Amino acid sequence: RKRALLLTKKLKEADWEVLPAEGGLFLVAAPRSYFGKKITVSSSPFLKEKNYILNSQNFYEAFFFSTGILINGSEWTGIPDYCRFVLSVSENEFQEGVKAVERFSKKIDGEGKA
Repeated sequence: RKRALLLTKKLKEADWEVLPAEGGLFLVAAPRSYFGKKITVSSSPFLKEKNYILNSQNFYEAFFFSTGILINGSEWTGIPDYCRFVLSVSENEFQEGVKAVERFSKKIDGEGKA
């Protein structure tokens, strides 16, 4: 419950639409405010620079290559536009995930102002 509350708070601060958590291992949220925004990522020596115009089909991929954190897209949730965060990870992994949400939001904000 503590993790769900913290992640919900951070996601809402980053302008995600969060579905109320009712227990369980996952939190489901939609990053609709990011759709249509541009981002360039290059987080791997195997990945040259890649440009995205964010939408529900590529958001989780751009999030992963930008942050190193894997979330599931709407094909996993069965709810259009919504992504799934796993709460049942180690404490360190959970904290890294929370930080990744903040970093991704700042990166999008920074690129949007450029």
